[in-house]
Amino acid sequence: MLAIWFVHRVSIWVKHKVVILSVTEGEDKPLKYPDMFHAADLMMLNKCDLLPHLTFDVDLAIEYAHRIHPALSVIQISATQGNGMPEWIDWIMAGCHSATTAKQDQKQSDSTFG
Repeated sequence: MLAIWFVHRVSIWVKHKVVILSVTEGEDKPLKYPDMFHAADLMMLNKCDLLPHLTFDVDLAIEYAHRIHPALSVIQISATQGNGMPEWIDWIMAGCHSATTAKQDQKQSDSTFG
């Protein structure tokens, strides 16, 4: 019962969903798990530092993801090399700013009508 309550409480605060696709998993994952990619606001293409050692097709993976969700944002990232980290931080900060602005607007609206 506690776990269900916790999940319910956490889901109230979810504003964005991020799907992480590792280049070691294959480019077809968006087609195999369309619901996950359709629900996401962002796809992080992870472990991009391994691309020189794999036959992973980045453009094909993004094309498949966009078939499911045409407006899906994509960030290519490598935690070991730091590539994509500034974009990831910017995306998080933009979401925080948007949430803060919305909360302030709601407070202002509540005080006007309440």
